[in-house]
Amino acid sequence: MTLSINKPQAFAALDKFASSRVQLIQALKDAGYTLETARDVVIEWACSKTKGTFTVKANGAVKLDSSHAKYNTTKCIVRDMMLMIQGSTRRQAVQAKSEPVDVVAKLAKQAATLSAADKRRLIKLLSA
Repeated sequence: MTLSINKPQAFAALDKFASSRVQLIQALKDAGYTLETARDVVIEWACSKTKGTFTVKANGAVKLDSSHAKYNTTKCIVRDMMLMIQGSTRRQAVQAKSEPVDVVAKLAKQAATLSAADKRRLIKLLSA
């Protein structure tokens, strides 16, 4: 079986997908939402798709019901949509949360395991 390759059709699909984030942000803006206020409506929307549930706090904030069977599925959808609205990805979000690595402290820890002769050799190499 030979697949029919249609590059213009693929490009059209890619163009549509590439501009979808911009269209999503503009549509939310047109609906009166900002990046900061969109989370509540995204939670409600995700619950309507997954049959998950949410509660509304006294201050009006919407929160996912963590005891519901669809909680994890709904939470993933909310996270992915919010990352899309923010222009980020899961990987970027995880990397942003990571603590910066202190390279010098890491090297010092490794140097502490060296023998006395290796330490002298290292100091000699570093001072050269």
